Amino acid sequence: MQRGKIFRKGSSWHLRYKKYEFVDGKKVWQTTSTKLADIDLQHRTQQSVEDDAEKFLKGLNPVKPAGILAKGVKTLKEQSEIWLQSCQSRQEPAKPTTLKHWKSHLKVHILPRLGNVLLPAVTNKAVKEFVAQLPKLSANSVRNIVNVIKLVKASAINDEGDETYPTKWNHEFINMPKIKERELRRPTFSAAQIETMIGKADRRMQMLTILLAATGLRAGEAFGLEIRHFDGFRLRIEQGTLDGVIQTPKTENSYRHVELYPAVAKLLKSYIGDRTEGFIFSNGSQKAVHQSDILRRKFHPLLAEAKIPKNGFHGFRRYRNTYLRNETECPDGLLKFWLGHSTSKDMSDRYDMVRDDPEFRLTQAKAVGVGFKLPTQLKRALVPKKSKIVVRRVVHDSGLAPQK
Repeated sequence: MQRGKIFRKGSSWHLRYKKYEFVDGKKVWQTTSTKLADIDLQHRTQQSVEDDAEKFLKGLNPVKPAGILAKGVKTLKEQSEIWLQSCQSRQEPAKPTTLKHWKSHLKVHILPRLGNVLLPAVTNKAVKEFVAQLPKLSANSVRNIVNVIKLVKASAINDEGDETYPTKWNHEFINMPKIKERELRRPTFSAAQIETMIGKADRRMQMLTILLAATGLRAGEAFGLEIRHFDGFRLRIEQGTLDGVIQTPKTENSYRHVELYPAVAKLLKSYIGDRTEGFIFSNGSQKAVHQSDILRRKFHPLLAEAKIPKNGFHGFRRYRNTYLRNETECPDGLLKFWLGHSTSKDMSDRYDMVRDDPEFRLTQAKAVGVGFKLPTQLKRALVPKKSKIVVRRVVHDSGLAPQK
């Protein structure tokens, strides 16, 4: 029997059934039972009470939330699917990396707790209870997760493009954790650590380490580099990768040229060799590598061997920013340009023409250096064990910035 089961209890017939009601906007199912009839001459068999059971079940009506028209009202889960689709089809689609993080927040934290909650019931109170139930996370992570909830609810709009359920969020009431700048984890590398990594790395990781530390490129930008993007002096950044798939750079400011210190450019030419096309850092099939594979299989083991605390590729970017800002006389506008940082867009930023002066940038690249010792040549490519080739490595300090 749909939604119910008849059973005998003592001297009477009973019906076990499921019903649901809305509690704080959430659809909650409950299993309960009711007595149908006593067992007598008229109700001797289970079949004799089926009509009574059908009438009872037909009369069940879910309790609708007060003030909410049930028809057309979506749950947070239903609206999240619509929202994710719109994020990919809008005029400026969300970046794959951003979508990946949003989907993860929904799957791991949001939908298991709020997925069945109707959108009008996603209130400050509901989010407050949600935050209180989250596992121990950083303040920044909690804020990012809650922001996804806000975006999903705000994505429900009417025919005039206005929010269907506009909400004034109260962070104090929600107990949203505050981000304390001094407690943020921003791991970086020192020049000595970079030199140690270069010494212990194989040929590919050696070149990757040098390039990331000497330019401050994002890892996705480095893995998206093709040979055509290198003219012998500078790199042209116009694409990146995510899980081996080419995508556009992170922001508009990420489209740029990055001039190389001459010794770094020489090493990169040596690494490329006689290749004329393809990715600078490719896998065995000459395709773009997966950042996660290099991080897990190559970079983290390299850090462990060098006895350096576990870190990500972004530590090189922080090193480059810190070095240029504090140990050289690199102009602020050029620093922002090379790293692809956003600018404040005040008048001085608008009038800064460093983007259009490649000769000045190249001169500055020679002057500021890289801040760590560079090898005169890269290690040779791996050869079969039976080979008796001996690899020698010579290091000098040509990459150091001039002494002040």
